[in-house]
Amino acid sequence: MRRFNIVIPKEDGGIEVHPMKEWLRQHPDNIPPGMDTRENTSHQLRDNLLKMGWRIQETDTEVRLIPPGISDSLVEIDTILGDSDDEAEEDVAPVFTLEHQLRDFLAENIHTVSINGKRLKLFVDQK
Repeated sequence: MRRFNIVIPKEDGGIEVHPMKEWLRQHPDNIPPGMDTRENTSHQLRDNLLKMGWRIQETDTEVRLIPPGISDSLVEIDTILGDSDDEAEEDVAPVFTLEHQLRDFLAENIHTVSINGKRLKLFVDQK
């Protein structure tokens, strides 16, 4: 399963990486018209962000979305983050600076946790 991340270059040369749906919920003015982060898939959101001028950088394990108006950042982003296809996923330890990042990571990867030979599943309440 690929991760969909919003990548925001910072003035100091660094970058911020945020889970796409969570970032869009925090910045609703960037959600494509007629779309909803809870109802539409990450693929649908990505396709509509692309139509809005966002740039996309894809690897086997990650989809990086860069907002419009960011010039020549793709090379810098790749230099900072690296090409995730070259790294073994087991060797990459996730780092969470905010609680919502940990929550989203656990929700997206809960199926990888095994207890007594059974995989965990995320319960989603039907509202």
